[in-house]
Amino acid sequence: MKVLLTYIFALIPFLVYSQTLESEINPDGIIYPRFDTNQRDMILSPVEGQCIYNTDFDRIECYNGSGWNRTSYYSIPSSAFDTDNDDNNFQWISGTNGAFYISPPTAFRGLVAPINLPHSSKVVNITIYYEDSDPAVSCNFTMVHNDSVNPNFTVNDFFVNSIDTGASPGSISIPTNIEIDNLNNSYHFSMRPNMAATLSSSFKIYKVVIEYMD
Repeated sequence: MKVLLTYIFALIPFLVYSQTLESEINPDGIIYPRFDTNQRDMILSPVEGQCIYNTDFDRIECYNGSGWNRTSYYSIPSSAFDTDNDDNNFQWISGTNGAFYISPPTAFRGLVAPINLPHSSKVVNITIYYEDSDPAVSCNFTMVHNDSVNPNFTVNDFFVNSIDTGASPGSISIPTNIEIDNLNNSYHFSMRPNMAATLSSSFKIYKVVIEYMD
């Protein structure tokens, strides 16, 4: 009887631990298995790409084959954006809510901001906070890098069109898989009209949040 009880008590942590390993996928997103750091380190044979939610630091961590990468966030505020032309007719107008837009309206021009992420990090999600009150025109949001062979050309790493939000702020969140190579490339984020239209106060940028693993 003593041996049986010992076996049962030894088995309970394993059963609880096995249940914790399960993740849940629903229409609202992925619920990762929740571990503190000690529980995470008890995983005997983690698989490359396996992810957990670390409750000690409130962050997602993924195993890269040799260790646990952590999830970090890089925020581009609206004040970091600038026009892609140095003409004096372009100027920034700041709203009381921190949004920025071009005034006076100017055709074919966009807004750009630099991106400075750690070398070899991986971008896993980009969330854009913006306003689009023009039902006829949308904006192209892109993350691009300069081509390593010809710096005069850029390569799109990420591309999505805005959705009409009316006269109130909205957001778009898109999963990505972009590896940062700072040795050969430089990166920036841009916002442009998707046709020969003007980027006016109908289009406001609030901030861009980039989720990455280092």
